[in-house]
Amino acid sequence: MASFVKSFIVDKTRETIFPGAYGKLKVKYLEEKQQRGEYPQISKNVVQHNLTSAIGSQVGIWVYHAKPVETSEIEAEEIIISFHGNIRPSQFLNELHEHLACAYVDDTDSLAYTSVTDRRRTVVAVDFPGYGASSAPTKGDNLELMLKANNLAVYDWVSTNLVSKSDTGIVLSGRSIGTLSVVSLLDQPRIRGAMLLVPFTNISQLLTNMVMGSKVSFLDSHNIAAQAAIAAAFPSGHQHDLLSNFQSTSFDTAQQLRKLHDEGLLRNKTIWIIPAEHDELVSHDEALEINQLVESANVRTLKMEGDHRALPGDGKLRNDEVLKLLVTHFFSSVNKNVALL
Repeated sequence: MASFVKSFIVDKTRETIFPGAYGKLKVKYLEEKQQRGEYPQISKNVVQHNLTSAIGSQVGIWVYHAKPVETSEIEAEEIIISFHGNIRPSQFLNELHEHLACAYVDDTDSLAYTSVTDRRRTVVAVDFPGYGASSAPTKGDNLELMLKANNLAVYDWVSTNLVSKSDTGIVLSGRSIGTLSVVSLLDQPRIRGAMLLVPFTNISQLLTNMVMGSKVSFLDSHNIAAQAAIAAAFPSGHQHDLLSNFQSTSFDTAQQLRKLHDEGLLRNKTIWIIPAEHDELVSHDEALEINQLVESANVRTLKMEGDHRALPGDGKLRNDEVLKLLVTHFFSSVNKNVALL
């Protein structure tokens, strides 16, 4: 691959998969949609923090406390660390975070919500590198190592500032590229469960599917395979002295899950895989592959209505039933450490 072409392919691949990390996210467009009410504003009692990772990168988090922040003892039924996708950062996903924090099933077996001042769960929404308040990678940075460092900083902060006040464990939730962060933290001891929303097995396959959907033309025009583009844009085998026992994999989710399974690190964890019924970017076969890779966990797969943008709790797509199942079965399984029904 010629130097100029390689540089062009690397830049386009990075911008396509992670537009916010490489300065291509249409933030003004998202802000306009939020102003029109299409995306709810962040709730007023959400607290924003900036953390610093072990390698010096900045991490923005948004904390939806289970009780008002001035309350001396914050008690939550669960603590959820939530990771967004590549188009809508944390500040544009308030509805999802409040659904996860406030949903419960009432005496009539109907889905209901507490007020935002009396949330049942604490949700910590995390900004991906380059999105929101998180710093972007600079030239020469390995994004996968940066993401790992950021996620560990969030995990440590939650363990120190939230879990230490309760016996509550930590649950992970990630959609699309957010599932990369979920997988990167599944080896941590306080993690009890994870929700993988519209997950994929690896970024090469995701980019391939985007090409098949005619959403990316630069690969076809240069006759470059997606796998080669990903390998050049996000090289594997990189390590950092401050991130022991971790090396980059070109964001290969399947490889990382296989390693976690082989090392016995998925036992006693509850993992739900939630693909979308009409996902134009990720096939159902990938959800099945992930199911097989995490078979040592308490695993369940169920589908949401809609395409790759689907979210649990979206009543327009009848995905409130998915949220109800999370409330009635997923969280109980996490807390009781029992097999799913």
